[in-house]
Amino acid sequence: MNSRSKNSLRNSAVSSISQAINLLLSYFTRIVFAQVLGASYLGVESLFANVVGVLGIIDLGLNSVMYFKLYGPLSEHDPARVASYVQYFKKIFSAIGVILLVLSLLFAPFTSKLIKDNPFTSTELSVYFLMYAVFSFSSYFFVHARSLLFADQKGYVSSLAELITKTTTRILHI
Repeated sequence: MNSRSKNSLRNSAVSSISQAINLLLSYFTRIVFAQVLGASYLGVESLFANVVGVLGIIDLGLNSVMYFKLYGPLSEHDPARVASYVQYFKKIFSAIGVILLVLSLLFAPFTSKLIKDNPFTSTELSVYFLMYAVFSFSSYFFVHARSLLFADQKGYVSSLAELITKTTTRILHI
């Protein structure tokens, strides 16, 4: 079996296992939060996930463009072009990350207006939303490295790092 096939199988296996573990941890975390903090917290978290998801559309699928542009230079073993593309996309994704964080700062004061009869203060909701947004959008500052791994068919490294990060975060939440 050639290395591309091995890498594809490894990527699929690690990604599938990582997704399964993350799904189970997410379910367990939500149960604990619902019991300790109540259903209101879960509703707020779902709302913030939707808002962050809508804001995240701003990248317009540039990840796919980056994979496509990196594949040629990687297959041709052209490190100068690879480095050039990575630096270029790093600037673009960093700018997107800054824009998303600024939009989050502008949106944060209005979060309490979206929730009727909530048990949280306006300040608590704003702070929680900003924490959620920073955690979600900070990945834009590192996406260039992740994209390089995926374009080089070494996405399993990123999947393992993501699994460790999400597991640690969920444990700290509890």
